[in-house]
Amino acid sequence: SKLKNINYFKGLGTYFDKVQRIRKLCGIISDEMLISKEKIEIASSICKVDLMSDLVGEFPELQGIMGGYFAEAQGFDKDISLAVSEHYLPIGMDSIIPKKPYSVALSISDKLDSLVGFFGIKLKPSSSKDPYALRRMAISLVRLIIENNRNLKLRDLINYSCLLYKEQSFEFDSKLLQKDLSEFILERLKNYLKEKQIRHDIIESSTNISNIDEILKIFKKSLALNKNIKRDFVQNVIAIYKRSSNILYSEKENLSEIIGSADPGLFKNDFEKNLYKKINDIRKYFSTIDKSENYEESLRILSLAKSEIDAFFDNVIVNDEDPIIKKNRLELLKMLCKSFENYFNFSKIEAWMKKFVFNFNSKESKKLKNSKNILGGKGANLAEMGKLGLPVPPGFTISTEVCELFYKNNKKLNSKIIKEISKELKNIEKKSEKKFGDLINPLLVSVRSGARVSMPGMMDTI
Repeated sequence: SKLKNINYFKGLGTYFDKVQRIRKLCGIISDEMLISKEKIEIASSICKVDLMSDLVGEFPELQGIMGGYFAEAQGFDKDISLAVSEHYLPIGMDSIIPKKPYSVALSISDKLDSLVGFFGIKLKPSSSKDPYALRRMAISLVRLIIENNRNLKLRDLINYSCLLYKEQSFEFDSKLLQKDLSEFILERLKNYLKEKQIRHDIIESSTNISNIDEILKIFKKSLALNKNIKRDFVQNVIAIYKRSSNILYSEKENLSEIIGSADPGLFKNDFEKNLYKKINDIRKYFSTIDKSENYEESLRILSLAKSEIDAFFDNVIVNDEDPIIKKNRLELLKMLCKSFENYFNFSKIEAWMKKFVFNFNSKESKKLKNSKNILGGKGANLAEMGKLGLPVPPGFTISTEVCELFYKNNKKLNSKIIKEISKELKNIEKKSEKKFGDLINPLLVSVRSGARVSMPGMMDTI
């Protein structure tokens, strides 16, 4: 009761008020985390008691830590004393993070109550100022969820927190608060994804249509997409989606009428029927997966539509003269896009157009920065000779990154690299007037291995 004499913040009551709100929030979270409601409510009831001690008054950095010692000395359960000790953690991106369920629940409740309160009294951070460290608090909330592999209905918790404030006569605009705080947390999630080296376009795609109830899912999907972005099956997914969505976008004037519901009775050929069946297979997959979804497998499932979509575009004219047939085919493509959006909206993902094969005399080779890292020692030297105008025979260098991709792709070269190599071979054939593999006028090719760093006897060779 002495906490009633310690103000928390003007407009948000005393620390006694805050403890009551945290206790009730913890009770709701305990149901989601399947932990003892009684134990977490005890931990929340005593978590701020150390604020009354002279020691914490003199050394504020001991908040929580001393509370944990006090709880342990008074014989409280170990889970309770640890939760009290750790409930201020983490304190940013690099801080240690609680892992025990009771510690996680109490830390989330404390931070969520603070965020809702400060947003409720309109003290959210400006573009340059954050005097109450709310950004740090929100990034800590994101970390608690992701790094403890938790799914929490944050929107419901925010609404409940607003209700708890209202019970104490603190009135907020709950609808505006929900919108602003959700956007704020999603921005912190974007920062977290950047720290984890997730590509910018993947971040934008992942947070485009998602909500804060899906923080863990967003992270895992982004991680799987980022990890596999250069592999053929993911490139197929992006290509399928973009080709279909681009056609729909070209009909944007009528797009509002297209809802993604094709009529099989209007199909004129097997290509439409096969694509329709594949779309329903994808829909069935996404309707049956649960929380244990394998996100890489989901991407592979989507990529399996490649043969059906290629056959459809090769043999079917979407822009049919009959407006009913045309609309039905657009509906089919809309169905496809919507089924892919069970994972992400891939329209923001940039197709992987990296170059892997460089002609000795090409402008790209001559302009490369850090050319030794890309072309290897020998390739970089040949490019430098070409830049100086020295005679260099026809040829090309396969970049060092191809070796890494070769092993990541189960010792196979992807189709893009093979096409680039074939193109350069044809250029050499044209210049030399000889034919690679020809018995009468053969083109003889010398192949040398190279690396970013010279390590004789320590590398694979062709």
